[in-house]
Amino acid sequence: MKRLVHALLAAVLLTAAGTSFFYSPIGQRIEETLGLALLFKLRGPREPPDKTVIVNIDEVSPQLSERHDHYSKWPRSIYASLIDRLILFKAQLIVFDIHFAEKKDDDAILSEAIERAGNVILVEDMQHRSLASPLSSPEAGRIEMDVLVPPIRSLAEACLCLAPFPLPKLPVRINRAWLFKSSSGDIPTLPAVVFQAATLDQYSRLCSLAHKKSPADAVYLPPRAEEALADLGLVETMRHIRSIYQKHSRPGWREFLSENDADFQAAGSFEQRRNLKTLIDMYSGDQLVYVDFYGPPASHRTISFADLLAEPKESEEDVAAQIRDKVVFIGAAKKHWSKQKDGFYTVFSQKNGLDISGVELAATIFANLYEDRRILQPSLAATLGFLLLCGTVACLISFLLQPIPALVLLLVFNGLALMTAHFAFSLNGIWIPVVTPLALLPLCAFLLGTISNYWAAHRERRHIRTALGYYVPNNVVKELSRDLSFIDKGDKKVYSTCLMTDAQHYTTLSESMQPEELSRHMKEYYRFLFREVKDRDGIIGNVIGDSMLALWPSSKPEASLRLKACQAALQINAAIEEFNRKHPLHALPTRVGLHTGYVLMDNIGALDHFEYAPVGDIVNTASRIEGLNKHLGTRILASGETVEGMEGIQLREVGLFLLGGKTRPVTIFEMLPAEKLSSEHYACKTIFAEALNDFHQRRWRQALDGFDHCLVLNSGDGPAQLYRRLCKAYL
Repeated sequence: MKRLVHALLAAVLLTAAGTSFFYSPIGQRIEETLGLALLFKLRGPREPPDKTVIVNIDEVSPQLSERHDHYSKWPRSIYASLIDRLILFKAQLIVFDIHFAEKKDDDAILSEAIERAGNVILVEDMQHRSLASPLSSPEAGRIEMDVLVPPIRSLAEACLCLAPFPLPKLPVRINRAWLFKSSSGDIPTLPAVVFQAATLDQYSRLCSLAHKKSPADAVYLPPRAEEALADLGLVETMRHIRSIYQKHSRPGWREFLSENDADFQAAGSFEQRRNLKTLIDMYSGDQLVYVDFYGPPASHRTISFADLLAEPKESEEDVAAQIRDKVVFIGAAKKHWSKQKDGFYTVFSQKNGLDISGVELAATIFANLYEDRRILQPSLAATLGFLLLCGTVACLISFLLQPIPALVLLLVFNGLALMTAHFAFSLNGIWIPVVTPLALLPLCAFLLGTISNYWAAHRERRHIRTALGYYVPNNVVKELSRDLSFIDKGDKKVYSTCLMTDAQHYTTLSESMQPEELSRHMKEYYRFLFREVKDRDGIIGNVIGDSMLALWPSSKPEASLRLKACQAALQINAAIEEFNRKHPLHALPTRVGLHTGYVLMDNIGALDHFEYAPVGDIVNTASRIEGLNKHLGTRILASGETVEGMEGIQLREVGLFLLGGKTRPVTIFEMLPAEKLSSEHYACKTIFAEALNDFHQRRWRQALDGFDHCLVLNSGDGPAQLYRRLCKAYL
């Protein structure tokens, strides 16, 4: 449940961050540069509509190609012949992507041909210039503006209309194109003008809708196309229509169109109704549109300039069929990169450097309009929903699964989502974003999920190690966390000081207290004991009831560890006195025994239960020494091996004892807290040593006198009492 909450929280935060990035300028640039290109590559080329034909003027003849660097410098008579030929073949429109900026001797021939045709559209150049401000003050600076440079006057007056064909400079790759140029007064560009010229049969219905929607704005709009061309010209008419339609949004016009469905159905055939709908979208929509490319260069039907100008031949009827009722674009469609001067880098640019030409680009945008095919991005709500879906799924997979299964499932989900985006783009031109939702969000979710799972696992391991540390030594926890074979191979012989404790009155106390109360009481008791052991680098080896075993192991004998064990024993004694003062009714006087030697640290147990504990006589001896405190009336006893060479600890030898179950006696010392020793205790310690020596020499009378003297100085001296009784018995 906790991971699920973390996954959902991460999904919300990640989606919010992904949405902010997606709608940022850099996010949009990345999506356009990478995502749109990927969808084009997945879709591949598609067939353009048969409404367009390109006449390629790449080469008319080798002589012309060598003499003239620019096609506008070719003899005008060649183009005049081409126009006559196209009119003969009944072309609907003739569009020149050639800027005739220079006068030539035979301009009249071309202008007459253009006038005879009556359906020729010429391109005019658009140049960005920095002009001096008309204001006289020097602070006014310069004015940046777009300036139209028409072809020579005779040709401009003879043609149907003029239109510029500017293209966005950024990014380097062409993805979008202008239908109208707002910086130049909403002037329509060449593809938009050509489409309006090709659909003049829908002009009256377009005006009728404008009069119904905005009668005050459309009052000056000529009702018929012939009047509009004669009075305003096609370009000015389009600018006026644009100003009317821009006052209402595209959805508003579509709703209005549905309310006037009878007028729409009266538009004629399906193609005519589609053209009317496209015109409304073109005038009411954005000035910049995404180009739906059909494929690499030469995707459009292309006819050689030379073939059209050739002498009549058998295939002329086939050429005429290709031209009849078509919109013919005339320009240079290079087939080799080495000669290409009018090339634009697109998603379908070839690896050999061949780009799509300007005339092919104009034909592509017109063809998009003609088939009412545009690249559309989903609505804001749909995009946010898709981003949220991808972010949520990616986070759920990444947070709830292990890295390898999560990675596989993420790839499967991304593949399905990418396939969906591919079909939507291929069938309807819907551009579903792919980079942010299918690359960045899953990658970030996978990294966050991996880090979260790592920290969760690390936290669990830390908790387990901490929990295990309450039961077994830390070094054992580390070994087990690395390799479970430590259970079978973890035995290790070490030199260790063993400290054993036992609480008096525990049995009586356990009878008088409830189990819950006894548990709380013993936990606090052991907190006092454990603190002193841990503070002096000891290890808690085992706890059973009221007994504790602590260890100070090392690979070889170390006096410093024996000293720490002795100091711990003295501090335990002081800590228990503090504990008993806090709990006078439930006091637990504690006895301590210490012994030192080699033990085997091993995992003791079988099947599915083990305990890590010391094995050897040293532990048993320490327990016996602790039990000896009962007979001697002492609190802390240690073997001679433990206190040998010890400095800074007040010791008193209390004798040589044969402990229970042992065959060899052990020299036992009592540890005394130095801060509590008075002058009488020091005198008693000296007299006791002399009396003990007499006892070992079997001088019972002298020994008895010495022990009696000790009891005069300290009536509660347990060892002196024991030896006094033994001396009397031996006497």
